[in-house]
Amino acid sequence: MVSWSDGVEYAPTERPDGFAMPRTSPLELPAKALSPADGHPDAAPSTYHDAPGRRPLETLVPSSGPRRDPHAAFSAGPPDGFASSSFDPRAPMATTAVLDAPVFEPEPLQWEPEPAPAEPRLGVPAAEIANAVGVPLLVCLAVGTALWMLAFPLLVLGLVLVISQPERPLSPRLRAALAVASASALVLGFLVNVMDDSLYSMGRYSQLGCLVCLGLGLWWGWRQLVPQR
Repeated sequence: MVSWSDGVEYAPTERPDGFAMPRTSPLELPAKALSPADGHPDAAPSTYHDAPGRRPLETLVPSSGPRRDPHAAFSAGPPDGFASSSFDPRAPMATTAVLDAPVFEPEPLQWEPEPAPAEPRLGVPAAEIANAVGVPLLVCLAVGTALWMLAFPLLVLGLVLVISQPERPLSPRLRAALAVASASALVLGFLVNVMDDSLYSMGRYSQLGCLVCLGLGLWWGWRQLVPQR
């Protein structure tokens, strides 16, 4: 059954005589807000009375002594420590003591001339380069470069010579170069062999390794003896 809540067209056309009470409990009224004026008189008092035993206000602050007339002009007086009879405010003030200026004695300069820069040496004797690299090592590499059948043993011998002389400045670099050359000759001669004879292939690769290590040793020796700019 439809009612007025289903639409305007279903609303009754005649006004009802009364309304039925709802079937719910009445709503709760909100609590009354507290007012700051609750419990206080409605009007201000007409007279005021001091509390018994209260001191007058003028007795709370003691007197600061004699007071000057605010209408009187200020008089310029001498500063503290000067006589008032001989003081002239327009005259310069004299100091009571004269401080001596500090005397500074200059210390003697200690200067030494800078050493002259070393001139670059372009031409280095071959004997100095050979001593920097090592004469036995150069002989082994030179013979290994010329004879392929002795190249690998001489390459290993040169590595042993460099390892036995760790105090030389070029030993770390030469040791790394000789180790790489020896390992490469073994790998290329036996594992990556493109020739018929493995020993012949290893000798040729060792000969190439001796030549490369000989060139690197001479270059590193010359770079060590020539001062860099």
